[in-house]
Amino acid sequence: MSDAPEIHEIKIVKYARNAFAERDDPVIKERRLDIFIDGEKYISLMCLPRHLEELTLGFLYSEGLINCDSDVKSMTIKAATDALAAIESPAEVPTAIIPIANGPATDMPAAIESADDAFVVFVTLGDTSLREAKPGNRVIVSGFAKGSVNQPFMDWPRAPELKSDPERDIKISPDEITRMAASFDARSDLFARTGAVHSCLLTLPTGQSLYYEDIGRHNAVDKIIGKAIKDDLDLKGSLLFTSGRISSEMIIKVARRGIPILISTSAPTDMAVKIACELNMTLIGFARGDRFNIYSGDSRVKS
Repeated sequence: MSDAPEIHEIKIVKYARNAFAERDDPVIKERRLDIFIDGEKYISLMCLPRHLEELTLGFLYSEGLINCDSDVKSMTIKAATDALAAIESPAEVPTAIIPIANGPATDMPAAIESADDAFVVFVTLGDTSLREAKPGNRVIVSGFAKGSVNQPFMDWPRAPELKSDPERDIKISPDEITRMAASFDARSDLFARTGAVHSCLLTLPTGQSLYYEDIGRHNAVDKIIGKAIKDDLDLKGSLLFTSGRISSEMIIKVARRGIPILISTSAPTDMAVKIACELNMTLIGFARGDRFNIYSGDSRVKS
């Protein structure tokens, strides 16, 4: 039994040095989160089962469904079994709550029993005018588990208000970047034990920092954004360090919160670089050890 609730110990057979051996191995827990908005199923996310409120808020913001915490009239998070138990008639059970592996809800007792590891969040929005999502307006993105985003979200980088001025905001030195990379790599106990999570570290101008992890790189960023929304934090002039690949939707997501510097231990895509250049964002990749690549916004990196 693992001492971390996010880790599950399993028996494996390990091959090393020309020999097989049985051993216990820690694997990260992956759970499903079903999001209902105003009584309708919106999406299912596969995630690390912690900080689900922050994940939901950040996801809703990234989808363009909310602008601030007050846009959410109510939010209730329950284990799927609790949500099912609260519904009197099996006919009233939303099929979306039933685990994917069971297919259509034809065998309700078996489906309910196997819902133990899923979670459901019920959200009521205050301003339904923000809900422009249509099935045909979604774009499949390069995120975890073939995620998708609203088409309006993908169009937002063209908005002039997202542009930042590199001459009037923060600067960072190469030494600061390499020190951050070193401390970032050593921070995640979950990654050290399982190798199966992405991490995000946000540093604000006030010196405050936020750190979140998830099995999905987008989820980790959404948790950061959700926490900022929940606590009404101004992220302008802050810096985000992430372990994930930087794709176009990741740049847009970060830009919408006014974050001018995005650093990753991994690589960006060509579209991510193009958008970062258009928005005057500083995009840094392969920040490992004593080296890194600056893809855009090098004026913020002081010598």
